[in-house]
Order: sequence, then C-alpha cells, then structure tokens
Amino acid sequence: MEGGAGRLLPDPVVVPHFDPPAHWPRYRAIDHALNSPACCIWIAVNPGPVEHNGVVVNATYAYKEYWRGNTSVDMHTRAIRDMSAGEKVLLTVIDRSAYQRSQSREGGVRLSVADLYVEEGLDDLVPSVGDPFARVERIVLAHQKGARVSENCKHLIETMPEYIADKNENTGEYKILNKTKFHAVDAYGYGLMMIPIDSRPYDDTPDKPEYLRRSGIEPIQYRHDMAEWKRRVRAEEAEKQITDNPLQKVNTSEFWGDEDQNVEIAGEFNPWGT
Repeated sequence: MEGGAGRLLPDPVVVPHFDPPAHWPRYRAIDHALNSPACCIWIAVNPGPVEHNGVVVNATYAYKEYWRGNTSVDMHTRAIRDMSAGEKVLLTVIDRSAYQRSQSREGGVRLSVADLYVEEGLDDLVPSVGDPFARVERIVLAHQKGARVSENCKHLIETMPEYIADKNENTGEYKILNKTKFHAVDAYGYGLMMIPIDSRPYDDTPDKPEYLRRSGIEPIQYRHDMAEWKRRVRAEEAEKQITDNPLQKVNTSEFWGDEDQNVEIAGEFNPWGT
C-alpha cells in the first residue's frame, strides 16, 4: 500500500456449512466488547490425511459464529458454551485487552473481563498475541493455504472485504478504519495466531527426523526424503565404522552412488572431505 486507504484482506472463500469431522482440532476466539457486539469464532483445522468438503489438508475452516451486543459476560459465556456442546475445544483465545483489571467488586477487589469469563466456565482462556497487522498477515497466509469459511459466519464474511487501513501522511503510519465494527475479523485473527502453522499430526515412529514424522506428505516427496535420510544414516554409520576400525572393507555404493564394490578405506580418510 502506498498512500491513502487500502484494502488489507481478500474475500473469504465461503463454503456450504458442514460440521467438521470429530478428529479435527478445534479452537475458539473471542473479541469482547462492552458497548458493542461481542463475537466468538470457532475454527477447525483439517489435519489430513485427505481433503474434506473443499478444505485441503492443513487448512483452516471457520465454521461457527456467535454475535451479540449489550449482553453481560455470563450471558455471553452461557451462549458460547451452549454452542460448543459436544465439542472438544483445544483452546480459547480472547482479546488481550480483556485482561485489564477494569471491574470492581465489594472489598476493593479488581477483576478483569477475562476473569469473569473464567468464573463463568471458560477456563481455557489465553490472551491474544500480535498487533492488527500481524493478524492481517496470518489471515492472508491462511487464505493462501486454503482457508475456508462456513456460510453461517455472516459477520466475518461481510466485514473481511471492508477491513481497510489508511496512511497518515504526516507520520507514515497506517491505521485501521472503523475499527469498532470488525469484531468478527479481529476474533478470526486472534484464533489464527494461536493455531500452529502446520497442524498435521506426527507419526511417532522412533528415530525418524521431524520432517518424516508428518502425515500428509506427497508420496513422491516422502520417498525422496526417506531415501535421502537413509543415505545420510548409512553415511554416518560408515564414518563411525571408519573411526572405530581404521582399516576395513566398507561398501560405499549405497551412499555415494558408486558401482557396487568394496574399497579399502584408510583411517585418516574423511568421506565428507573436510
């Protein structure tokens, strides 16, 4: 963006609503407001191994939205819990400003809005991270990776295209315009910031490196990576044999690509040439 106002977010890719499969990790994200609507967005991630209803592996799916104004925290919490009935939510993130101790109680006790949500039963709360522009980057990244939004998330669908920043010509800084109307976009950003970039599950087979313990790797890529890993393991084993036995017969064809042959290797020879 160079000067003036500019749009920050792409149009969401909207899909017919479906409930995410039971094994998909699920998250909630809340943007609380005292004098304007509070919003909660539910987000699931497809961990694989296959695409499902247009959501590719490792992409997010915003599938549920709560939106209500002029309501107390206990009513918000009750509605969010009711809408989550039967679901296993891994984590709930809320705007970090909700942790300011702005609420007074008898005896001089000061509480935050987040404390009130916890008291009412949302005890998995964590504060949001990042500024608005970091969240914009994460939303754009999620979009590039195939993020989908349920048709039921009306406010998120409506306001994403309207998320605009204006540049102050004097300071050069950008500011989000009409910030108070973007509770759904903010909640969505809070949630995406807490979801791992790669949500595919691990294959915990012992001794495999991290990049081979991911599921959902393309078969050709997996075969290449597996072959390369095995070659490196054999090379390291051969180096250890050379160190332990200065003069021996070692078959180098597997890891150097030589023709099948046994060669005599002296102890001072380093197969990496260093």
